Amino acid sequence: MNQGLTDHKVSKHDSRAIIAPPMPLAPGTHLGPYEIMTPLGSGGMGEVYKAKDTRLDRYVAVKVLPEAFASDSDRRQRFEHEAHLLSSLSHPNLLAIFDVGSHNGIYYIVSELLDGRSLRSALSDHPLSLKKSVEYALQIAKGLAAAHEKGIVHRDLKPENIFVTEEGQIKILDFGLAKSLNVDSADGGRTLTVQTTPGMVLGTVGYMSPEQVRGQSAETRSDLFALGAILYEMLFGKPVFQRPTSADTMSAILKEDVPDGSDSGKAIPPALEGIIHHCLEKNPQRRFQSAQDLAFNLEQFVRPSTSGHAPAAVSQPRVKRLLWTSLLTFAVALAGISTFLLGRHSLHNVKPSFQQLTFQRGRLLKARFSPDGQTIVYSAEWNGQPSDVFITRADRPGARSLDLKGAELLSISSAGDVAIQLQPHAAGTFVNVGTLAIVPLSGGAPREIATDVQYADFSPDGSQIAVIRGLGPLCRLEYPVGKTLLESNLSLTDPRISPRGDKIALLQRVNPSDTRGFVAVLDISSGRKELLTDEKDEVVDLAWSPRGDEIWFTVSDRGTQRSVRAVSSVRSERTLLDVPGGIILKDVSSDGRMLVVRDSARRELTGLIAGEAHERDFSWFDWTLPDDISEDGSFLSSRSLALVVEGIFQSSCERRTVRRLCS
Repeated sequence: MNQGLTDHKVSKHDSRAIIAPPMPLAPGTHLGPYEIMTPLGSGGMGEVYKAKDTRLDRYVAVKVLPEAFASDSDRRQRFEHEAHLLSSLSHPNLLAIFDVGSHNGIYYIVSELLDGRSLRSALSDHPLSLKKSVEYALQIAKGLAAAHEKGIVHRDLKPENIFVTEEGQIKILDFGLAKSLNVDSADGGRTLTVQTTPGMVLGTVGYMSPEQVRGQSAETRSDLFALGAILYEMLFGKPVFQRPTSADTMSAILKEDVPDGSDSGKAIPPALEGIIHHCLEKNPQRRFQSAQDLAFNLEQFVRPSTSGHAPAAVSQPRVKRLLWTSLLTFAVALAGISTFLLGRHSLHNVKPSFQQLTFQRGRLLKARFSPDGQTIVYSAEWNGQPSDVFITRADRPGARSLDLKGAELLSISSAGDVAIQLQPHAAGTFVNVGTLAIVPLSGGAPREIATDVQYADFSPDGSQIAVIRGLGPLCRLEYPVGKTLLESNLSLTDPRISPRGDKIALLQRVNPSDTRGFVAVLDISSGRKELLTDEKDEVVDLAWSPRGDEIWFTVSDRGTQRSVRAVSSVRSERTLLDVPGGIILKDVSSDGRMLVVRDSARRELTGLIAGEAHERDFSWFDWTLPDDISEDGSFLSSRSLALVVEGIFQSSCERRTVRRLCS
């Protein structure tokens, strides 16, 4: 079955359907450049046809909107606005909108043509498996997250509006169109959609949230309630609140608990049942607060299959040789210091608590709090793999990848957009340069913004970006992109815009291969730059305090270990956090918690011997370096350092060893 923008059938005898669909169009009819081929479906929101785009020689789905739509200019303008928003979305789980237009008084919208069937049709056969149910729910959540980040709410999510392609990919249909069209329709007594005037119900009975039943406005968490109802139905084969009449169903939504589904005989993990109950909370404040959070929780039930074909054997070279690799191991920890934020006392008087958030071997690059303060986004090179961007949460272990191999995190906006650096390459020992791109927190294709970008930071409202570009011998600070605020032959790094949006904090260094430098602040309106500290032996990474009256930064000066200090506009400097081993500040939450990296460095020496499938570990002590290898490949000479901590200083003891590589 081909389908695009779909509608379920409206009963011919349904007296509630107040907007009649247009007369069917004959095959061969032209709507602008689109030639009508065959009808696909009909409903209160119009007729849907398979059509041919004569300009691009491709098949599309064309929805012809109801006749009453053309006479209402206000409704038409709202629809066109919503359609333009939808067309700006690019996500694999949202139906792609290609065009919207009119021809001889007929208004239409054009979308991609899909091959498959609706989720309602899939559910009519039998309940879905647990694996398939979670996979579908996860895709729906990701699609919702992408739309919610752009301020678009579905308001009528149900199995009829969810399409399953032949490849098993979910597509959410009719996103936002019900609101724009003010539609009133029904489906065989199963559902009831009542119109949108204030104080009246908008939605489909069985999938409406309690606030929609009460006639209140629907928002993003209303969509999450509907998704919880759909997940329940996929698992147990029946609507969660279905009752004999629409009135009884709405009463159940408002007053009754979620049935446990035990009579289905299906074993559901308690954690998954908890997710369903969390979605179906009566009070929106007690539901998941974002589709992104819901998707993150669902991902724990989606595991890649371990079955399948074994990888093909790779022929080993006949010449014995070693491949050298080195890894630096870091752990990122979250330091909760709320008492400090309130009291403005030195942390020597407060015992900070640390929560470890990452557990991989490799190098952690940048880390940021997301707008909700609990989700953490970071980029890292784990286990010898290229850099990637990951998401984790402070209240539960585990992380998921945004599948941005080779990309590095730069910043995250208040709206949930993530600024990343594509194809980063070294512009100095401590500086990378690449292409600035934006990607939704829910995932999707990166949208490229600017080239030659070393650093970037979003404005407080997320509408603009400050960037530092490397242009030959010069560093240029631009805000917004394209407008030069500062140009220098010194190295400018780590720009962070103040919470009030009036200043930009940054580091000024001698060159990109040196960590010596100053903390500086630039007034955006006047363009005046001021150095707030003396030159430090090492100064890295900074962030504004929650109140925006201080800049917090990582410093190591005159042989001391790394610590976090604060400096104000009056050059008043103080120590915030000084712990054994040293740490690096990455970000500060709105409630004063710090996201820090604590070093745990080890250089490893590994080798791949001809004829063997796996590398061997030839490390000795903490820091192993290769010296030489014998001509026949049998012996390896290496140097190893045993690191010794003495007070706040670190010394080392060197050892040399010769090891036999193969017997």
